[in-house]
Amino acid sequence: MNEMNHSIEPTKIHILEPYEEVVGELNGISLSEGSLIAQVGRISIVLPPNMDSQVRPHVGHKISILRTDLPEREFLVRTTTCDTVSEAKS
Repeated sequence: MNEMNHSIEPTKIHILEPYEEVVGELNGISLSEGSLIAQVGRISIVLPPNMDSQVRPHVGHKISILRTDLPEREFLVRTTTCDTVSEAKS
């Protein structure tokens, strides 16, 4: 059992594959070992650290993050109000 309820467990951190999307409330972001960790719903995902300024304004809002295979736009971030899209499974 993990006694530290507010920490992110390394086994629960997810790296999105190309064209995989996560949708949910952005509960928080943190830097860890040179990566940005975004807590979206119950899922923690790894993002490039340079996305901090793009993601931080959305904390507390429902967002979607889509990973693409486009070198100049590897991740697409948007706010959403849609409740019918499922969260990615960890």
